[in-house]
Amino acid sequence: MDCEPRLLLDLLITSIRQRFPDFHLALDECLHEDTLTSGGDLYHYPALIDALVSAIKRSIHERFLIVLSSYQKMNEYEPINALVDYLLQRLPSNCVMIIESRSVPKLHLAPLMVRRQIVGLGVEQLRFTPEDIHTLSCVMGNIALTQEDATQLCAAFDGWIAGILLGTRLGNTAFLSSSYCQEKTSLALPGNIDYQHVFAYLLDDVFKDHPDEHAFLRDLSILERIMPDICNGLLSIQDAEQRLMQIEKQGLFVSRLQEESDVTYLFHPILRALLLTDLMTQDEERFKQLHYQVSVLYSEREDYQAAVAHALLAQAFAWASELLRNVAKPMLRQGDSETMVQWMNKFPVDVVERDPFLLVVCAKIHLLKHETEQCDALIEKGLSLLEAESSDAKQGSAVLKAEMYIIKSNILFRSGNYYQASQMSQQALTLLPSEERELKGQAYQYMGACACLSGNCKAGITYLQQALRLWNQNAEGRQISLLHMYLANAYNIVGNYTLAEYHRKRSIQKFECLGDIGGKVHSLIGLSTTIRLKGMGQEAEEILQKALLLSRQSNFSSGEAYALLALGEFYQDTGNYEQSLSVIEDGLLLAQALHDSLLTNNALCTLAMTYLFMGDSSSAQFLVSEVEARTVDSNSQDYIVCQLTKAMVHFWQKQYQEAEHCLLHLDQLLTPLELKQLHIRVFIYYAACKVEQGQLAEMRRWLERAALFIQQIHYEYNASIELRRLPRLWQALPTIPALHFLLDAASVSPPPPQESDPPAIPLPIVEEAVPLFQVFALGEPYVLVKGERIKHWRMARAMELFFFLLDAGRPVHKEQIMAALWPADVDHVEQSLRTIVYHLRRVLGNQAVIFRSGTYELDLDALYGPSIWYDMTVFFDLSSQAKQLLLDGEEEHARPLLQQLVSLYKGDYVQSFYSDWCIRRRDEARTIYVEALRQLAIICEKDTIEQSLMYWQHMLAVDNCLEEAHAGIIRCYLKQGKRGYALRQYQLCEDTLQEELAISPGVALQKLYKSLV
Repeated sequence: MDCEPRLLLDLLITSIRQRFPDFHLALDECLHEDTLTSGGDLYHYPALIDALVSAIKRSIHERFLIVLSSYQKMNEYEPINALVDYLLQRLPSNCVMIIESRSVPKLHLAPLMVRRQIVGLGVEQLRFTPEDIHTLSCVMGNIALTQEDATQLCAAFDGWIAGILLGTRLGNTAFLSSSYCQEKTSLALPGNIDYQHVFAYLLDDVFKDHPDEHAFLRDLSILERIMPDICNGLLSIQDAEQRLMQIEKQGLFVSRLQEESDVTYLFHPILRALLLTDLMTQDEERFKQLHYQVSVLYSEREDYQAAVAHALLAQAFAWASELLRNVAKPMLRQGDSETMVQWMNKFPVDVVERDPFLLVVCAKIHLLKHETEQCDALIEKGLSLLEAESSDAKQGSAVLKAEMYIIKSNILFRSGNYYQASQMSQQALTLLPSEERELKGQAYQYMGACACLSGNCKAGITYLQQALRLWNQNAEGRQISLLHMYLANAYNIVGNYTLAEYHRKRSIQKFECLGDIGGKVHSLIGLSTTIRLKGMGQEAEEILQKALLLSRQSNFSSGEAYALLALGEFYQDTGNYEQSLSVIEDGLLLAQALHDSLLTNNALCTLAMTYLFMGDSSSAQFLVSEVEARTVDSNSQDYIVCQLTKAMVHFWQKQYQEAEHCLLHLDQLLTPLELKQLHIRVFIYYAACKVEQGQLAEMRRWLERAALFIQQIHYEYNASIELRRLPRLWQALPTIPALHFLLDAASVSPPPPQESDPPAIPLPIVEEAVPLFQVFALGEPYVLVKGERIKHWRMARAMELFFFLLDAGRPVHKEQIMAALWPADVDHVEQSLRTIVYHLRRVLGNQAVIFRSGTYELDLDALYGPSIWYDMTVFFDLSSQAKQLLLDGEEEHARPLLQQLVSLYKGDYVQSFYSDWCIRRRDEARTIYVEALRQLAIICEKDTIEQSLMYWQHMLAVDNCLEEAHAGIIRCYLKQGKRGYALRQYQLCEDTLQEELAISPGVALQKLYKSLV
């Protein structure tokens, strides 16, 4: 429109006369005279508008609308705004004016707002909801549209009414015609939207008078979120924020998200899709160049995930591969394989096959999916590429080669080739430098697991403890959790159920903190095994049912398979053979689908024994033959279990000579190993063969050998179950004094705890009332909101910033934050801080992080009020209360508080953070924890020696050079009458002090030692 006040008035009067033909003819003369006398002078218009309003009042008595459309085109012209302001103040009551504008009109609306004579409708009100779209489709009658379709369509257009009508069949007025075909049709959803009409509207109407803005936004369409500093860097400009502010004012489909110091703009989704498509099709080279440039910008800000995504869109595959090295490990470790799969699918096949690192990433993805064959093929290809490199390149790729060996070790481990798996991990260790702690820990982990499954549990436990020491300060929580689980398995095998249960509960706690359902399921299954070995059958079944339910709810097939097999073994032990058969067969099908060799072999052997106990030795023999064909390592636990099952089949078929042959071979295999549970069963069945042949002296000799091992590993409960299956052997038990203890164990009483083992740490009591916001900083840090763990912090430092501000408890200047969280030589720190604050607000809520006068502060109360729980606050409160009670001599009242304090301490304060800011608080918490253990040990030493012993030992787990803890353990052993243990403890203390500090024990400890000798 030509922005002349006179023309606007001409148009207004003409429009009224068109609708009301009898409107005052005298107005034409007034308008003509006004034009001649004023020469367009603005000050003559008030009298004319007054006359116009008077004429409306006299001649128009019905209500009518005046609509000023596209007012944003006149918004900058002050004479027009002055005319409209004057008219608005004097409109008669039967006239309503609607001003349609993509930007806020520059009119004086305050008087009208005060008198409540104006109503504003913004974007939020003038948009379709999914319900509106669905209702419209129903009104039109021949469009098949579900509520889900409507929701998708609404999201695609962000409710934009004009866009929805232009881009879909909902806007076709032919649908209202009765002659239109009445057959139901499918409405176009985002994939079928008619973008051509929408784009034409945007170019011809919205951006017609804004070519510079169109070009500017088209370049920025590669950004999901528009941040001015990124725009400046991307387009080599300095005024991006000013341009974006002006574009928003003009209503050009860009809106701002104001977040304190950070300003971020968002495209309307359809506009971005159209501009991006136009850029990609019309100027592909610029499309790629812009993506590459923004990828570099994001990498400089350490936002590597965004950097990788843009690098791939730029088809800069070498750069994307380099960036992936920063994020692949942590993402896969956290189980975020879906994003990784999407990225890898964007790499051309030939690029992946030429890049050993990308082959490793693909192999790890296949390994997560239990696709070992595909994983093995990729690793072999990667090793071939590394072998073909020059000698200098080989030296630089040693760590990558070691990582391939470790993956290969994992594959061999899963297939039951424990010896080769261990050898592969040992090769990896020779290639790894001392600072590569994570991969060295993985190598020791597989060596430990292989050693345990090959019967060398002492070596296995040593390897696992080495891994634990390597990872204790640097590893992710899941790695530590897995090590606790493997250690629990090892202690189960050697019969140390107390330590097994301790490590099992530690793994469960850590997996729960991580929100790792799979890890928790496997730990629960292991815990049930430990409890079952102790004779607590009902409790073991309850735990297994819980694990099975969790597995099925989370579609965790591996956990479901292991839980089913464990239930099958439990039902077999209790004589419920039909139930055993059912669940083992279900578990076997899953194990075979997962290509889990260890589980499949165990399932086949357990199934064979169930058939055997049900009287079907032929099926049992067939199943054993299947396992024999699958086992490759004659020293593995798989092979030993298979041969033992085979001997049992021979026994029940009354083939005693064949059974003895197998059992003697197994005796030889097991003698140097530590698989005493299996060895006991060998002794029992060999004795059974002898009693069936009337060789009672030999029977007694073999049972006495079994008795020695049974007592060593507290296997009474399970041994009694095995013996009850052999009636003639059970009847002979009263005649052998060395085995009378088994008659007592047959009453299904749990075995006593092993004397040399400390009791398990009590788990913390969970209160019923759960706060809305819970923060856990002791150990692996995490946050729960309404009971749900926050898993996606987007950037690791966003989580660290949260704990830093929480610890500060006051406003912290941004300079202090940058100095605390970033090294001095890092560039773009301030922008990185703003980005992290943006992500932190997205996670916690905008009100949670306050920016004021250059400082940042947490304000969790604004969102959660008093319903906030912080373990450090509780920890320090308990410490203060317990300290006061101890000062008052109230030891018994202090004891429960100290126990609660100890249960809260899951590890060092924010143990996965390595910045200096947390050292002071970490040392303070550790000191309080050690002092609480000390006080509990002293208190318990008066009445419960085992509890006291446990607390002294936990002190040593924190610092193995604490002489007071060594002395406390020695005193406990002396009170238990274990002088030999006390002497060994002093020797351990002496060796530790010499190795760690190059000193000898102090005078007090030496005096205590002299009293022993």
